[in-house]
Amino acid sequence: VVLPKGFEATHGEESKFAPYAEWKGRGVTRPGGAEMPGSGEATLLIPAGLRGPAFLVTHNFKVIKTYNNSTSYALSVALLGDRIAGRPALVGTWPVKERVLDVAEAKELQTRLKDMGYDVGIIDGKIGEQARDAILTYQAKSGLVPDGFPTLALLQRVRAGH
Repeated sequence: VVLPKGFEATHGEESKFAPYAEWKGRGVTRPGGAEMPGSGEATLLIPAGLRGPAFLVTHNFKVIKTYNNSTSYALSVALLGDRIAGRPALVGTWPVKERVLDVAEAKELQTRLKDMGYDVGIIDGKIGEQARDAILTYQAKSGLVPDGFPTLALLQRVRAGH
């Protein structure tokens, strides 16, 4: 999907489903101006923050994650299914200049955020839904653009105690 300028990513918490009409009301559109479905609900997934692609995913996405709880895996399966069904290719690009945190760095970020009072869930080096929510909250409270994306710059800021 295409997000409007100034979109607040706090609307994109992965577990919060909303009717398609609500997403449309927030300015979220489909690529090429395609209409949103007339019924049903979805949640916004922004796995690479606001610099990367955004997706409205349905409850089926959660079903895929029951097999393998990796967001990357579930997204790959869903995108492959869309292509097999003849739907358009992915619109948008991934932020390739932004290095992904390794497991040790992700654990450090989780630990430091937990020590600051944020609920990150299990400290395992995997940035899941609870950790993303904690990052979103930290970013918003720190005056940063809240997108939930765990960057090296974010880790460095947390290390510095900001």
